[in-house]
Amino acid sequence: MSRPYIELPTKTGKSTKKYYAKSSRSLHDMMRVMRLGKKMQQLETKEDYIPVDEFDEMFEFIVEMYDNKFTVEDLARSLPYGEEGFKQAMEILNNLSLGDSDDENLTK
Repeated sequence: MSRPYIELPTKTGKSTKKYYAKSSRSLHDMMRVMRLGKKMQQLETKEDYIPVDEFDEMFEFIVEMYDNKFTVEDLARSLPYGEEGFKQAMEILNNLSLGDSDDENLTK
């Protein structure tokens, strides 16, 4: 199983840096991914918007799974505005649960 990764812009914004997820993830981590994913999908279908607290929880978990090598703010700034950003965040979560990356950048 390959390790998921994401690419985030560097502080200067002129290049990107690749970050790999923790090499040792547990069943507990996978269960957390599944719970978060389910919660976000339910919110998406019920609400016109998703509360910021829910995004914070998801982003904090993603950052944790990448060993805190970047911040929640770094992640949030790298995602596009609106529905496309939500889709990319969900894709990152999904790749963490599957434990693989198809060598496409998850963010740009």
